[in-house]
Amino acid sequence: MIKESNQILVDSYRAGVIDKIAKDNTTIFTDFDDFVNEAIGTYIIFWTDPAQAQVNFNNLLPHLRPEQLEFMKEMMDRKEYEEFTKGIDADRSKLEALDYFPLKNPGQQRFHLDDVRFRAIEKIIETENVNKKLKNVKEFVDYAITLFMTWWTEPKEAMPLQYAIWPYMPTKVKEDWKNDPKWKNTFVKFDKDAKEWNEKQGTDLVDVIKTKTVDYQIDETIKQHEEFSTVDEKPTMQSASSEGYRSFIGLCKRMPEVQEQIAMPEEPYPEHRSGFSLPYDHYPLIWEFYTRMLPVKLLVAVLADMMIEKGANTVNYKEFRERGYYAALGLAERLSDYEKKWKIKRNEKRSTGFPASPIDTMGKIDIEKMKKFETSKQRFQEYFIGMKMESWAKRQAASEDGKVDQGLAFFDGALNAMGLVNVYAKNNGEEPKRKNEKNEWIYSSNEKGDWLLEIGLTKRGVEFYQIANPILIDYEQMWWPKVFSKEESEFILNEIIPDFPLEHEFVKKIMETLSESKKDYVSGNEIDEKLQIVSIGWLQKNKKHSSFKDITKCRDDDKIVGTWRARTMAKLSEMDKIEWAIEKKTSKPQYKIKKESALKLGKKKVAPTSKSK
Repeated sequence: MIKESNQILVDSYRAGVIDKIAKDNTTIFTDFDDFVNEAIGTYIIFWTDPAQAQVNFNNLLPHLRPEQLEFMKEMMDRKEYEEFTKGIDADRSKLEALDYFPLKNPGQQRFHLDDVRFRAIEKIIETENVNKKLKNVKEFVDYAITLFMTWWTEPKEAMPLQYAIWPYMPTKVKEDWKNDPKWKNTFVKFDKDAKEWNEKQGTDLVDVIKTKTVDYQIDETIKQHEEFSTVDEKPTMQSASSEGYRSFIGLCKRMPEVQEQIAMPEEPYPEHRSGFSLPYDHYPLIWEFYTRMLPVKLLVAVLADMMIEKGANTVNYKEFRERGYYAALGLAERLSDYEKKWKIKRNEKRSTGFPASPIDTMGKIDIEKMKKFETSKQRFQEYFIGMKMESWAKRQAASEDGKVDQGLAFFDGALNAMGLVNVYAKNNGEEPKRKNEKNEWIYSSNEKGDWLLEIGLTKRGVEFYQIANPILIDYEQMWWPKVFSKEESEFILNEIIPDFPLEHEFVKKIMETLSESKKDYVSGNEIDEKLQIVSIGWLQKNKKHSSFKDITKCRDDDKIVGTWRARTMAKLSEMDKIEWAIEKKTSKPQYKIKKESALKLGKKKVAPTSKSK
């Protein structure tokens, strides 16, 4: 049996968060190592020695932030809280600020766990049912770090993590907490809340505890497919679900290694729209079918994974189209299942834009069910990944007016439109050459040729991939408080959206309107009026633009601007820049600036760029 390594990897997302916690709480932490040591040590004691855990927590109390104390006040018995926090002001007056030492090399960190704590954790895992939740030392340490990281950033979000682990706590430890008179009423309340929470999650608290781990979730999904599908449908629905799960989990597990390797290419990554890469049609808005940015981030990760796997800067487009779909399906199932179970409101859903999972097709009958599933796949591939090779080849052969640029037909799809990928077309294995007087790209055989499309990340795509994402890092969760890190959101706003001039103007006007408003919320109609003025201004300056005829329709139909606003707002909400609420009486949308932004995470350096492929 291979012994576990004492070297614990802390991914770049959590490392960035922890470093910021140390920076912001200098009366207790001086650096990254301080926080990790405290998290692991405190968690070991929590599982083994409640009396000592109380002493440790008493020492920690003066360092806590107001929001942490406020949350404790809500969770604890009132008298017990008052007794517990007595004298906190006096203790705080004695605190002194410590020197803060930032990480020398931001990104992934490897932490050495000494043998004493390593063996202590092994003993905990061997106790009763603990290993049904935490199977090894690494999982224990990961849980400890995530729990404490959450406690120091979003205290309320830490409670589900505490509830989830409670059924596995050794009986003796629970009894010690229960019998302590200082915590009697608080324990009863916590124990009751934890049981109710686990029952809602579907955790079986009778007999041997069976938690809803990722593996259990996928097994349940497959069972649902078997119950509702016809004999002919079973292989399709079940295999799609299984493949989606494997693709998403495998992608996330490989990310740390892929991120390291992709930052060291043999050749620089090309700029977008360089060389003979296929062009986009310069539409001034992010197209209506590119409804969210999370699917885009996931697809960029899939392409990075394939590039490292193949050892090349481009990969086969058809293969990527399939692999991208299944990875998206794996995440979509997780999101859809959670949203349905907990009745998540439409303005808070994360699954929007993703392909429909087999779960979503349940309740439909026979052909209708399969038709919806297949249509969803085609829609996702067409809009987010890119158009079919055959469709592009027909456009190239027809040379339709307005559908080509420098001899190359436009290539539709979110990835190409946003400059995150370059798509290259070869005809009979040959690349195009500039031959005619217009300096256009020309293929020697344009109509009857055997077309092959290849796709690869651009410099922009690699940079976007390298920024840590909360979902792809903490992929074993069923739900995530944030969709994007702060730096991801800033990257989208500053690097991607400006490629769509009218969209960019919309975003600036929206943020300006919400920032200057003195009301709690601004209605959709109020914003529409502002965007209508922006649209007219753009039309006046761009009368010769290829999209003028389409954009000018907003002059005769006010609903068009409302549709544009809704799509832009959805993305800004996804990026945690605004709050999007639904007015109860009218069911109409209303918005305001998001006051609390996500933590800013580090971005790895990437290789230099090249002007051509």
